[in-house]
Amino acid sequence: GYDRELCAAVLNAFVKELSRSYRRRAKQAHALPSVALAHSGAITVVQRTDSALRLAVHFHTIAIDGAYVSDAADGGRPRFLSLPEPSVAEAHELAERVAARLDSVLRKHGR
Repeated sequence: GYDRELCAAVLNAFVKELSRSYRRRAKQAHALPSVALAHSGAITVVQRTDSALRLAVHFHTIAIDGAYVSDAADGGRPRFLSLPEPSVAEAHELAERVAARLDSVLRKHGR
């Protein structure tokens, strides 16, 4: 809870994997030629305490359920592509990728 750089690295790892998942799913669901065309979005609030005001750093993240793509036919205006709820397999894959990335981050920071 006192290591600001570690907290930022953990959050960054999670958000990158979440974004990767949305972009990949958008490519598949909407037949995009590349994941590079899809852009996701999320916002996170860092909460540093629990209800008893003990140190318990955790994150609350809200992400859009879809992706934006630039629409060349509309002068490059972004167009939102909604996505269905992730399957159980997709949720498990995301959890496994986040866990692997967090393991890497924690090892890099000597934890």
